[in-house]
Amino acid sequence: MGAVAVGVPGGFHPVASAAGTSPLEIKSVTASADDGNIAANTLDNNLSTRWSAEGDGVSIRYDLGSVQTVGSVSVAWHQGDRRQSTFDVQLSADGSSWTTVVNRKASSGGTLEQQSHDFADASARYVRIVGHGNTVNDWTSITETDVYGADGGGGDGGGSCAFPADVLDLTNWYIGLPVGEAESPTNVYQPELATYKHDPWFVTADDCSAVRFRAPVNGVTTSGSSYPRSELREMTDSGTAKASWSSTSGTHTMVIDQAITAVPEERPYVVAGQIHDASDDVTVFRLEGSRLYITDGDTSHHHLVTDAYRLGTRFQAKFEVSDGETRVYYNGALQTTLSRDYSGAYFKAGAYTQANCGNSDPCSEDNYGEVKIYGLNVTHGDGGGGGAGDSTEAAERYGWGTPLPVSDEFDYTGAVDPDKWAVPTGEVGGTQGCWEGHAGNGRRCAKNSTVANGMLTMRGEANGDTGWLRQQRDAQYGRWEIRSRSRNTGSDGGLYHVLHLIWPTAGNRLENGEYDWVETSDPEAQCLTAFLHYPKSPTDKKERNDHCPVDMTQWHNFAFEWTPDALVGYVDGVEWFRESGGADADRGNIQTMPSGHLNIQLDNFTGDSGLRPAVLEVDWVRTYDVEPVGGNPGDPGGDSPVPIVGISASPDDGNVPANTLDNNLSTRWSSEGDGAWIRYDLGSTRTVGSASVAWHQGAGRKHTFDVQLSDDGSSWRTVLARTTSSGTTLQQEKYDFADASARYVRIVGHGNTSNDWTSITETDIFGADNSGGDDGGGDDGEPSPARTVRVADSDALESAFGDARAGDRIVLADGTYAIGSMTGKNGTAAAPITVVAENRGKAVIGDGQLEVADSSYVTFQNLKFTNSDTLKITRSNHVRLTRNHFRLTEESSLKWVIIQGAGSHHNRIDHNLFEEKHQLGNFITIDGSETQQSQHDRIDHNHFRDIGPRADNEMEAIRVGWSGISRSSGFTVVESNLFENCDGDPEIVSVKSNDNVVRYNTFRASQGVLSQRHGNRGAFHGNFFLGEGKAGTGGIRLYGQDHKVYNNYFEGLTGTGYDAALQIDGGDVDTSGALSAHWRVYRATVVNNTFVNNVSNIEIGANYSLPPVDSVIADNVVTGSRGKLINEVRKPLNMTYSGNIAWPTGSATLGVSVPSGSVRAVDPLLASDGSLYRTGAGSPAIDAGTGGHVFVTDDMDGQARTGGVDVGADERSVSMVARAPLTAVDVGPGAA
Repeated sequence: MGAVAVGVPGGFHPVASAAGTSPLEIKSVTASADDGNIAANTLDNNLSTRWSAEGDGVSIRYDLGSVQTVGSVSVAWHQGDRRQSTFDVQLSADGSSWTTVVNRKASSGGTLEQQSHDFADASARYVRIVGHGNTVNDWTSITETDVYGADGGGGDGGGSCAFPADVLDLTNWYIGLPVGEAESPTNVYQPELATYKHDPWFVTADDCSAVRFRAPVNGVTTSGSSYPRSELREMTDSGTAKASWSSTSGTHTMVIDQAITAVPEERPYVVAGQIHDASDDVTVFRLEGSRLYITDGDTSHHHLVTDAYRLGTRFQAKFEVSDGETRVYYNGALQTTLSRDYSGAYFKAGAYTQANCGNSDPCSEDNYGEVKIYGLNVTHGDGGGGGAGDSTEAAERYGWGTPLPVSDEFDYTGAVDPDKWAVPTGEVGGTQGCWEGHAGNGRRCAKNSTVANGMLTMRGEANGDTGWLRQQRDAQYGRWEIRSRSRNTGSDGGLYHVLHLIWPTAGNRLENGEYDWVETSDPEAQCLTAFLHYPKSPTDKKERNDHCPVDMTQWHNFAFEWTPDALVGYVDGVEWFRESGGADADRGNIQTMPSGHLNIQLDNFTGDSGLRPAVLEVDWVRTYDVEPVGGNPGDPGGDSPVPIVGISASPDDGNVPANTLDNNLSTRWSSEGDGAWIRYDLGSTRTVGSASVAWHQGAGRKHTFDVQLSDDGSSWRTVLARTTSSGTTLQQEKYDFADASARYVRIVGHGNTSNDWTSITETDIFGADNSGGDDGGGDDGEPSPARTVRVADSDALESAFGDARAGDRIVLADGTYAIGSMTGKNGTAAAPITVVAENRGKAVIGDGQLEVADSSYVTFQNLKFTNSDTLKITRSNHVRLTRNHFRLTEESSLKWVIIQGAGSHHNRIDHNLFEEKHQLGNFITIDGSETQQSQHDRIDHNHFRDIGPRADNEMEAIRVGWSGISRSSGFTVVESNLFENCDGDPEIVSVKSNDNVVRYNTFRASQGVLSQRHGNRGAFHGNFFLGEGKAGTGGIRLYGQDHKVYNNYFEGLTGTGYDAALQIDGGDVDTSGALSAHWRVYRATVVNNTFVNNVSNIEIGANYSLPPVDSVIADNVVTGSRGKLINEVRKPLNMTYSGNIAWPTGSATLGVSVPSGSVRAVDPLLASDGSLYRTGAGSPAIDAGTGGHVFVTDDMDGQARTGGVDVGADERSVSMVARAPLTAVDVGPGAA
């Protein structure tokens, strides 16, 4: 259908208005297509009608009749409470030339009502919404639209941060600016500061990650200074009073996560962060050129931090003041301590330019100092002068004594301390350290809880990923105090719930109770609730207490006291609830939970998407003991281990089992292979509650193991499954489990992070301690595996499959097996069904066909497949193939592994060897249903080698999708694989669907290319293509729309045409046509790649008649000695070249005629390190990139892109290389 136009009466009324204003009048509306639900329906004030069109890139255009200033659109989406729609907003003055002001924005997925989408005010007559489908299908369906005029907003096209206060907590600050009257610069205070910005002096970064402070040399200065500033000054009482504290009273800390990004000419000096007292600055971070100093009063060069600071390098500055000492840290390391008494003090942060028009030229706004601040945190404690967050502690007021060692001040950086906190350990969604979220909503992930800047930050993301922590202490009774705050960081979506709670050690809250002593569903609601659940209450009786108002976005001390007498809650040292007793026929006394532990949670009650991002920040957690009634507060099991009367083990290497009982950490027992074990005999049945184990090389390796108990030495039950040692100590570590009776204790090893050996230096077994163990999973639990099932023949394997249950570990003895299907078997994230060879590669699948159907959380590990049938994963999720060897027997065409069927998702194929394939078919095929590809699958760390000889089609190493389902989204990730001599197909990896990622792979001496054959929005980055002189070797070939190609390295490739290093190919259809056709390229972005000595480097439009449209080639390095370095076989339409360096040598030519700044003909001075050519010293590529591509955050080596972005795939850096071309030791079954 062609565009449809309709006149619109001017007197309609919108469903909702933005900011209390009326929408602009829309004169007419047109659409690219519809299905009978016409464009005019979006203007009829009726949410039950809609416009709908199918396909990526469909659009609806609103005509305002004349050029006007517009600032936002308000859109309601069909089924918008269940789906997220992705779209662009574009503006035009003439209806033909368009500017994108909101790019690939996603609706919230949580409402049917209109949602406002703001952008920078701009002039336009036409407003166009371009749809990219939704989370269910490729349709764009809008029920209502309004367009609004100027609102002074900065927009959400580049993020959701209109103002600096949306990025940093500025509650207790004011901003001083380099504008205003002479000697009276403008200061902006709260509450105006909450919705204030001043471009360019005080604005958010484009990606909302930081606030930019800029002060020009000609800026207005205060009467007491000759230099301009864009700088925050500390306040208190929500910004109503100036902070003023003393160095001799209390503890005062400021932590700034920042980067200095610009310095003025001639005098390149900038101050970034300082302490000021009543009269002058006390100490500052001061940059002079590349030399970063910490000052002491007027001594500007008191301490040199570094003489090689590069602009844009992010660092942490920390000031800590107490007892007359000022300690200054750089990236966590103490640099200097100043012994000074001062008062009237306050913190300042931002850009204080140390130059003016008298000493820096030019005297203009374009000559400035600039600082970006990514994080800013100030705390004051113990009488510290009214700074943000001062409050009273219940522990101090009521004399709770000294905090226990499990307490945490979060005075380190990185992951949480594993000795104090347990984090999720599953692999839900293919991500290590994730398990399912509350009630199955989203995921709880270890990655979402990190420590930096002196505090814990737990992040809840829009996609449902969030944090969860469990304190490593179980007890009946205790006292806890937590200093925390929380806030929403997104503008819309389902809300995260903040909880501090005591969860019962044994789980089952109806039986054992649960104490949610801090809970809030929205920090902005200013209310705190406690839900205290009675134990022994089948109907879940509970007490609710509410405390309003309390501003949860500010720092408060929340405390909970659990004693034999009562449950008591405190806020800032003041009691707010007290509960005791209450037993009746339906419940026990409320304070009688048998045992519990502290959990800190940011819970997702909504689903897997459409959440409003939020953070929970914790300054410290302090735990205190409660003296038990009538007894010794010590360990109920005693401090002495249980006597061990006998010991045995699987075969050793001469380091015998008795070494683990000799009180000598320099001796050990060692045994090789998955399943190695050591057994301790206690002589008689005892109650045991923990094992204490020291590991050989335990300070550098993590060991994975089970702990099992037995009464008779033959029937075993697992009490700790797949537990991992810390990897940080040579000393014994305690592993607690639920108290149980046993005579025998067995430790079963699963190797370590370096090899398959299990090596223990010392072991002790301890008795009952009334603890519930290390295997809890919060309110969702993490049950132990049911059993280990050992099989030695095919019949036993079939029986084990038929009886498989969550937690089973089916162990195959050495031998050859016929295998069959596993259907309808479901493990869990915490307790998967695992089928594993006792010795890697020695359990051989020689016959039969494995199909895993209608199943979940099943792992196949360490097997060797030589059979002649396809391994099928059908209608299943979270199935994993890991550390297997595939060398199938082929007589004709054969796919080796296929993921298929409706509803398949989140499967993983990793650390396998696939080799010697010589018939048609793929090593791995990702299919799905007839309409939808399997989603969120991951293929990583595999070794693919020796596939061929070359066929015309259907012999790819990996195929992701196929033409019939190419309009569906796969979200597949193919990463960190090695391809060697993969010569079977013109496409080594063929991608045939939307929204997939191929990254960090190495292609060596392989004929063919990585091809985006069908589908849109592919991302290809960080890959190494090394031809090694072999004929027909290629790189990347593109068809379709909106692909990103960056940070790739191409060297020594000999292919041309289809097999060029990069082929941005022509199409034989435009935006519609047969799904099997070659769809025209639109909007490809090719940036920061390096091409070295290839026969054909960048080719454009070589094979089909429709050349690429609206694409970008920027910041690439191309060198070569033959042909055209950039070969426009067909002239692209509206191609943008910028910031490239091309250096033709020998008979080579540049190949394109473009402005010299778009492609510079200059030697990039690449230097070989023996394996790759990287940016050499003095290269013109250094800091010469145009930048502006927010997805380019690191380089091919995994090193951060800092300061000015370098041209090419390599960012010259002194940092360690995190990624390099892969070799056989990095991938496959034996890799670490």
